[in-house]
Amino acid sequence: MAITVLVRDAHQRESPMTSDAFLQWMRAEQIAPTAAVSMDGGRSYVTATEAGQRLLARGDDALAAVIPTRVESWSAAAGYAALFSALFVGGPISLVAALAAMDTGPTMPVRLGAVAVGLVLGPLPIAVMAELGRRALRGDPTWRGRGRMIFAYVVAALLAAPCLVGLAGIVARPSAPRHSQVVP
Repeated sequence: MAITVLVRDAHQRESPMTSDAFLQWMRAEQIAPTAAVSMDGGRSYVTATEAGQRLLARGDDALAAVIPTRVESWSAAAGYAALFSALFVGGPISLVAALAAMDTGPTMPVRLGAVAVGLVLGPLPIAVMAELGRRALRGDPTWRGRGRMIFAYVVAALLAAPCLVGLAGIVARPSAPRHSQVVP
């Protein structure tokens, strides 16, 4: 994936170019090593030498499809947590929480507690890790991991869906009234 690089010249004008063109200009010594370069749309600047090193360290995109190289750690953790949580932990917990919330037998606090536990143990940790990964990827676009981050967000949303259905069930069907038995 080509990254847009903004190169600032001596007159403070910025010239956008692709990462491949930037590396070619660096090799041809058409860009000064101390020139200010931004790879995140102008939010932060580094020297051209440092930007070139980061782009070269990124490696080959074809190899990265097979072997995860230079993947941002929070995005990788979010992707793996989403995969395994959906199958073994978060998915079953979210479904049990939804079923407990839909049951009109328990009291309202028990039903709401089931939904809260389902959210905290299901989608919330995945969404937090994905958000940390998104922030890190925004700061340095040479890292890989956007696909893992998006996958984690999608799984978190899918795990939150049963809990939201449970909340809708709580609203639609409040707890059954408790009747005290009167003994004659």
